[in-house]
Amino acid sequence: MKVGAMVLATLGVEETLDLAVRAENLGFESFWLNDADIVYRNTWPMLAAIARETKRIKFGPCVTNFVTRPWVFVSGLMNTLQELSGGRLILGVGRGDASVRVLGKRAMSPSEFRASLARVRAFLSGDEVDADGTAVRTTFLSATDVPILGAGYGPVVLQVIGELCDGAIIQAADPDLISWSKSLLGRGAARVGRSLDDVPITVAAPAYVTDDVDQACERLRWFGDVVGRHIAGLLSRPHPGLPDGIAALGRLHSGDAQRAERLESVEGDYGNFPDEAVRRVVLAGPVGTHLARLTELEERGVERVILYLNHDRRVETLESYASDIIPVLARSTTK
Repeated sequence: MKVGAMVLATLGVEETLDLAVRAENLGFESFWLNDADIVYRNTWPMLAAIARETKRIKFGPCVTNFVTRPWVFVSGLMNTLQELSGGRLILGVGRGDASVRVLGKRAMSPSEFRASLARVRAFLSGDEVDADGTAVRTTFLSATDVPILGAGYGPVVLQVIGELCDGAIIQAADPDLISWSKSLLGRGAARVGRSLDDVPITVAAPAYVTDDVDQACERLRWFGDVVGRHIAGLLSRPHPGLPDGIAALGRLHSGDAQRAERLESVEGDYGNFPDEAVRRVVLAGPVGTHLARLTELEERGVERVILYLNHDRRVETLESYASDIIPVLARSTTK
């Protein structure tokens, strides 16, 4: 299993760069930033700085969108960052969440998302594409081979990701949610003659290594609200096979996270999410607990895990993974 690290763009630029360099030196596979500059800092200049300050580690947004980031803007950034980094960019993209909501806009529909993915892929390959009635083409082709990972929770968008993307991002470290999502990704992949091997799964979730599980849950409770908000959006219509425990997370959501200060924020009162619900979607506790969950996720088909590090044990968690977890995962992969 590949292991990456991630921070929300709440941290200062220098601290973010220091973490990226530290992650590279400790052997992490990738480093990621979220993309919601209406709420936080702008991700893209920081990604450019990471490209210059590192030499090996892969990097990218987890995730951007084609609503506040028009497709031609994203395509240009991909070409430039791929050239700047010597080919290390990965694009994580979804239908639009925090920054879209803050502006009072709506997320893309699955059909709009499909069309945008297809257009970006064609444009980056040098094909002529339609831009609101104008035929355009680029001869700058640095990003032709950039992996595009689609993020989503719903059945329709997961099938779109299975059809068109190089991988899927699921924001929750819940094995049951992974199994449900995997079946939908497979359905989309089969529709166009692909297999699940063409759509490897990445899990993005907070990680907190400590013997004090209660403290870990308190630090990561905000993420329960993030997952609950997304799952709540699925509950307005029947979704066969959605695990009962996952549906329960949606019912825990208070419904007040439309306010900008609550979107993806580590601050605030999330007391409606008990420790049991938090532990379900994060990686929290001593090393053995992390290894057990990661092993189960790998058995369910997860290829990569991205660790959110927005808490007070960022460096300690990075170092614990580097010394006690990544080597064990590597040994299990080579068996």
